[in-house]
Amino acid sequence: MNTYRPTEKLQQSTQNYVELKRRLMDDFGLGADDEVLADTLEGLPENDLEELIVAGLLEAQCRKAMAEGLNVVIAAIKARQKRYMDGHDAIRASCQHAVMESGLTGIKKPAMTVSLKKNPPKLVIPDNDAVPHEWCQQIITWEPDKEKIQAGLELANTKEQKERVAAFAHMSNGTTSISVRTK
Repeated sequence: MNTYRPTEKLQQSTQNYVELKRRLMDDFGLGADDEVLADTLEGLPENDLEELIVAGLLEAQCRKAMAEGLNVVIAAIKARQKRYMDGHDAIRASCQHAVMESGLTGIKKPAMTVSLKKNPPKLVIPDNDAVPHEWCQQIITWEPDKEKIQAGLELANTKEQKERVAAFAHMSNGTTSISVRTK
């Protein structure tokens, strides 16, 4: 199993890079977007940050592929499980049929004792729509309408409108994500 853990080395390399960049900027009066600074940082032999980032993202892609592959394996195992359960049900039904047809009242063997039992009747409702309303219960589920709430936050014109929605919802700060394009 691959135990590559890029986070510690990546964090250390990032800290080293940021510290070196800060020192170069301070010592030589370079700006953050200065081309000389970028060229200097890129040419340093101890700067392995870009390679670590790429290696980490390649590892992330491999792990995603493994996770997606597991979905295929899980589906195959679930299908096998269903076949086993279907087989279980069919064998039990065959055995029950054999006991009922043969007229045996019971079987006592070292491995098990077998007998038939009468199950209580179960309610069967073939058509739910045919049941009168007085024999039904109303089940209501509530869930926030996020699109409506977001529109309410964005379109609120008065302080009262904003406070009304802000009492139960707010917009988070946008996050940054990494974009990876492969060739």
